[in-house]
Amino acid sequence: MFKCPRETDVFDLDLKRCEFECREAGRFAHPNVRMYYECAFVSTSKLQKFEQTCPPLLEFNAKDQKCLEKK
Repeated sequence: MFKCPRETDVFDLDLKRCEFECREAGRFAHPNVRMYYECAFVSTSKLQKFEQTCPPLLEFNAKDQKCLEKK
């Protein structure tokens, strides 16, 4: 079985690469600092992943779970 380098990723057999997988609701870091993953329940038991982009001049801060000015 293939192990992805990031703990939050799983190997997608169709895409043949590691992909972020939602395990709980919330916002999570994306490899691109201007983006983040938002995991939300679309039904009582199904989480769905949405890739979001921060507004211009902002980047995602994983600690605060929101887009902030670059430091």
